[in-house]
Amino acid sequence: MSASFVFADTLSVGAVACALTFVVAEWRRVPRSLLVLGPWLLIGATASAIVMSEFTQHFESMLRLIEKSGATAEQTDLVRGGLRRLAVSSVLQELGAIALALAGLQACRRLGLRGLPWTRRLVRERDPAGPGPIRWLGETATLIAGAVAWSCLCIRLSGRAPEQASILASLGSSEFRALTSIVLAPVFEELGLRLGVQGLIARMVRSRWSMAAAVVGSALLWSLLHDSEARLLQFFPVGLALGWLQLRHGTEACIVAHAGFNASMLGLAPILWPA
Repeated sequence: MSASFVFADTLSVGAVACALTFVVAEWRRVPRSLLVLGPWLLIGATASAIVMSEFTQHFESMLRLIEKSGATAEQTDLVRGGLRRLAVSSVLQELGAIALALAGLQACRRLGLRGLPWTRRLVRERDPAGPGPIRWLGETATLIAGAVAWSCLCIRLSGRAPEQASILASLGSSEFRALTSIVLAPVFEELGLRLGVQGLIARMVRSRWSMAAAVVGSALLWSLLHDSEARLLQFFPVGLALGWLQLRHGTEACIVAHAGFNASMLGLAPILWPA
């Protein structure tokens, strides 16, 4: 595990603690905010349950192979313990993303920013007027195309496949990889980072540079959480673009753009890093 990942993980824990402070202090807003987040949390939780079920089946098949190869009971217990720790870690990460999203949504309300303009209508709230659906579609599509082109260039120049690609390639079916990359990661990462961390930084930094600090901070943390320092060059500009899209159109646009980016990279995987 790289030093940058440990650093980013520590920052993430601090951000979640900060978010929980705001959530507890403004607990009366929580039920209303959960209604706004509800549709996205339902999508994310459903995807998470399916992924964990598939992951468990994959590990059980691995365990059967290990047992047939003559492994001891202690070794099989070690593998089962690793699976349990992974499941607990995944749940904690998703709960942290929810806490960040709750605090970020409240920050967007206070600052008059676009948070979740689609689902805020469920509680009869309106975000500030946006640029319109044509620009929403055009700018989201442009971001996806630019992010894919930039990532392909970075991967070609680096000459190595990212660690996450090899991990995904070794686990489960193509449906499992698609669900993880196109649904689970975009929903929880955008709710936690673009809505949550970016909203919190904008609320806490009281200056004319607060929006710039929020976009840079969320992009930097998102970049550091991917693999290693070598990946910073690839992901940081994409994170900046997603932060800008959040300010322009809200978190839903970021989820769609993130999902489109991941789907494109997954489709290009056989070309970029052939087996």
